[in-house]
Amino acid sequence: MSSSFAKGPAPGDTDEWTPSPRELERRRVRRSRRNRSIAIAVLVTVAFVAIVWAGLVNSPGWSTVKVTFFDPDHARDALPGIWKSFWLNVQLFALAEPLILLVALAVALSRQARSAWLVPLRALAVIYVDLFRGIPTILLLYLLAAGEPALGLRGMPNSLFFWALVALVLSYGAYVAEVMRAGIESV
Repeated sequence: MSSSFAKGPAPGDTDEWTPSPRELERRRVRRSRRNRSIAIAVLVTVAFVAIVWAGLVNSPGWSTVKVTFFDPDHARDALPGIWKSFWLNVQLFALAEPLILLVALAVALSRQARSAWLVPLRALAVIYVDLFRGIPTILLLYLLAAGEPALGLRGMPNSLFFWALVALVLSYGAYVAEVMRAGIESV
């Protein structure tokens, strides 16, 4: 075997490398198999969608589903409420995210504290993370948004937005604190 392939063609060579007939046949077979696989995948996908669609459209409750979910008039009527709720969600996220990061950083740093004086703070951080990672967020939302106003405590806000914010910060602060603690430990 000549080393001209590694260095390029020799000064007198004008022939360029061309694939052998066997290599050309391999390429043709690979291309044929790939095209056949793509065609089969498309065909199976189209058949699956058609079967599911036919099953849905011919089901006994299709007319109710069609009116409930696919009626343009209902969609037009619901759009302002959806947009208002979406915007409320964006506002909640914009307020919650920085607070979550601050709480998480404080908790992660507290869990990393090794001083004997900070053992109580570290224990509180461990309890916080274990407790709020164990409570489902939706349950925490219900507990705070419905439970706190029911207590009737003076001086506490009764805004559902406020208590939803508190619930999200408490819940996700615990999850993010664990991520930050793991990142700190890995460094």
